[in-house]
Amino acid sequence: MNESLARFELNEPQRFFLKTVIGRAQRGGGLAVRGAFTLAVLRQQVCSDCPNVSALGCPSLFINPRPNLGRIMESKYKSLEHRSSQPGFKVAVLLSSTMHSAHNAWESLLGLLHRFPGSIFVAQRAHELNTEVSQAEQAMGKRIPPGAVRFFYDVRSWHDAMAGFDAVISLRIHGAMISLAAVTPILVIAPDWRVKELADQMMLARTDIFDPLLRGDPMRALFAHASKFDGGRFDRNRCLIAKKYVRIFASGGIPINRAVERLARTCAD
Repeated sequence: MNESLARFELNEPQRFFLKTVIGRAQRGGGLAVRGAFTLAVLRQQVCSDCPNVSALGCPSLFINPRPNLGRIMESKYKSLEHRSSQPGFKVAVLLSSTMHSAHNAWESLLGLLHRFPGSIFVAQRAHELNTEVSQAEQAMGKRIPPGAVRFFYDVRSWHDAMAGFDAVISLRIHGAMISLAAVTPILVIAPDWRVKELADQMMLARTDIFDPLLRGDPMRALFAHASKFDGGRFDRNRCLIAKKYVRIFASGGIPINRAVERLARTCAD
């Protein structure tokens, strides 16, 4: 992180805007940012200690409010390698919007569509659909199996579809989050700091596009990171994040979703 911070510099209008936002947040309930990298940039270039600024990840962490979601996921992660050898095992793959940022990951992940019949490639933006498909087929050197490309027009159908897969491997954060909500094991492959800091802040199973395991069989990367997932640690972290959201909303006089409020009461500070 230190090397990346050294190369990252905000311009003066950006610093002015952020100082204004943080100043107003300090008079209210506080400010939430996506993760540790963003918070480190603010502390280095904008506000030194940055009181009342918290790294909280993405609010989509609470789509599924079960307080024991992490423990349920851990159980599924543990059985993943065994299930992959059984008939009917299938995965959903979500790729980054540009192939050049993650070519090795594209090629190996798309091979799963042929390896596990019934697996799909999820395009996340309508205007990228044709581009992503052509880039994907170029990366594989062969066509995507018929019917293996999906695009969803509403969140509920996307959520319900992801519940029908054994695992989701995603280079996009929201493709992972809707799958987490559906209680489907996920592996986030971070193509950049933006995705990396979000996944780490929320304690998701994560690797990055430079993972050597992805160059061969991406399932090895999935199993390796699945074995490290700690459901109890995930649940406590999510509860502590919920507590911070409750405090921020309360200090601003804004009602918060009751499920998040209940979740925040399931752990001590």
